[in-house]
Amino acid sequence: MLQACLESLAALKKPPEFSVYVMANTSQDTLTQFENTLPQKLSEKLDIKFFSLGQNTGFTGAANAGITASTEDLVILLNDDTTVDPNWLTELVATHSTTGADMIASTIYLGNKTTLDSQGFTFRWRGQALTLPFTDTASDNWKNHPDLLSRTNAREPFGPDAAAALYTRQLLQDLRGFRPSFFAYLEDVDLSLRARRVGFTCALAENAIVFHHKHATSSGFSGFKARQDFRNWWRIVLGSYPLKAWTRFAPRILLERAKNLSGMIKAWK
Repeated sequence: MLQACLESLAALKKPPEFSVYVMANTSQDTLTQFENTLPQKLSEKLDIKFFSLGQNTGFTGAANAGITASTEDLVILLNDDTTVDPNWLTELVATHSTTGADMIASTIYLGNKTTLDSQGFTFRWRGQALTLPFTDTASDNWKNHPDLLSRTNAREPFGPDAAAALYTRQLLQDLRGFRPSFFAYLEDVDLSLRARRVGFTCALAENAIVFHHKHATSSGFSGFKARQDFRNWWRIVLGSYPLKAWTRFAPRILLERAKNLSGMIKAWK
């Protein structure tokens, strides 16, 4: 899948200048073996920098390492189990240029290339991040409580799916990237919430299209996603929520966490 991802980047149409940082949660020997299997044309078309992290640091560890290793003003995260439309990168950068938003969401389809999966997500204070379909009508939707965030008149969506998202370096530096304790799942929700609380904004690049073979890695580990969802939602509501959100929504927050617990128990059976 990683090779297919790189080949789709090599097929981009007239993209802005960019470099590719491959952050590998594996040993240098394994990474070198992979590099040796790549067609020569990829290294000719792409400026690829490979980094071995030596162990599994999760999504957050790899993403933070890539953010630190890179120097560009715009940082774009892309999962290795994705392929991109030839105009994807151009559309992402153009949307940032025209909107000035600090986070840009891609339009993400599943690997079958027909099922629309995400155009970013909206946020509910009970502890829900909803992709498609979603509405802003829930009483605890973020837009209905402007006093809980420094800016709520920003462009939709609330935040981008980090499987294919653009962030400004200023945002990543100010917030110190993803919280490493998350390891995987919901780290993008936490980052977006922290970003929204200090005034950063988000926009959708509707024509920046990505195809995602969702959960290609974690599906091999029984109960892993459910366990991470349970743990990481608690990290969000305890570590990133303003006190006023707890005061206002405590019963809903606790009920939603009970649902997470139920889902985790069912996944283990």
